[in-house]
Amino acid sequence: MNNTFPRSKINNIIPIMSPSKNQPNLERMSHRVAGIDILRGLSIISVILLHINIRIPLSKFFYNIPKALEWTFLWSGFYGVSAFFVISGYLITTKSYDRWGNIGDVKLLGFYINRFSRIIPGLIFLLIIMTIFNAFKVPGFTLDPHQVSLSRAWWEALTFHINMFQAHWGDLPATWNALWSLSIEEAFYIGFPLLCLALRKEKLIISALCIFVVVAPFARIYGIHETDPQDQTYLCCMDGLAIGCLAAILQRRFQFNLTGQLSLFAFGFCLFALVDIFRVQTSRWGLVSTGTYITVLTCGVAFMLVAIGSGLGANFRIPGVGIISRFGKLSYEIYLTHTFITMTALGIYDLIKPKDQLIPVIYFFVISTSLFIGVYYERLITGPSNRYLREKLTMLFQRGARRAQDS
Repeated sequence: MNNTFPRSKINNIIPIMSPSKNQPNLERMSHRVAGIDILRGLSIISVILLHINIRIPLSKFFYNIPKALEWTFLWSGFYGVSAFFVISGYLITTKSYDRWGNIGDVKLLGFYINRFSRIIPGLIFLLIIMTIFNAFKVPGFTLDPHQVSLSRAWWEALTFHINMFQAHWGDLPATWNALWSLSIEEAFYIGFPLLCLALRKEKLIISALCIFVVVAPFARIYGIHETDPQDQTYLCCMDGLAIGCLAAILQRRFQFNLTGQLSLFAFGFCLFALVDIFRVQTSRWGLVSTGTYITVLTCGVAFMLVAIGSGLGANFRIPGVGIISRFGKLSYEIYLTHTFITMTALGIYDLIKPKDQLIPVIYFFVISTSLFIGVYYERLITGPSNRYLREKLTMLFQRGARRAQDS
């Protein structure tokens, strides 16, 4: 009886790569694209602004702010999260190509090790902090025991069901609530490599991704909350991730010169602006009632990503955007922690009841402090744990695979 573990199966799960045309491009894998970090930075800032404005309206200071300007800059957090989905799909597909040469050849265990190491330590540390806050009944962070127990909240967060729980039982407090988008992203990270391995061929993978794009608008209309098209269920938001994947495939298949890059970016920006800025017109055209407004917006982000990923902006620098890029690099850490700053600012605001003229100072405090906390959350928690777990888990599974092969 042959007890040798088939090498093909080992290579299918362990992040080992052959020295062929599928050899990973190490230079690309370690290279950050500044334009993408800027898009992520703008997205996370839009989320922060939304969460401040809900609690401390900036209109108290700017009495005559134009409505269109107010909606664009202060009420675009949901669109910022939608942009995050596209960027996530784009980056994970691009990195899969860089590591394995073909997304149909993704190494399952290697993929999961990378995602686990990047996401889970920061999430668990956050849950510990929120558990402490809940124990001390900190306002804004205390769970309602009639709605959900602490153990159930942990379960929903670690199994990536916060979004579905809230869809059925209502919003959870503060930072617990913000985990809904992480649930959707993690469901995608679990399913994406399985889909690639099951279909193998790029054309079949493209077809499957297109199904998500087609189904999502119907899910937004006929989902759990029929009166609210901005639902947080998986299918409602999965088209953004799928469109990001398709954008990465498009970029790999076609080469775009500078004119093409500029055209793609301009077209993408127009699509995004149509939904984010010209909201009345978007509604009049029926994009909201048909659930396709998010599809249009995410396609706009995808076109901009293809343009940036193809080299647009690589040879010149835009003054003053370095700080926005910094927000983008730390977007995960900032997203996890920014509600602590927002709720702290709200507590101070309610306590001292400052004059309306000081509201911009509060906004500056929240945004700058969110970046500061994000820097140290990455430096002390997510960064070291990510590097340590990737190295140790990879070595552990490779050692186990070699033993299985030699037995």
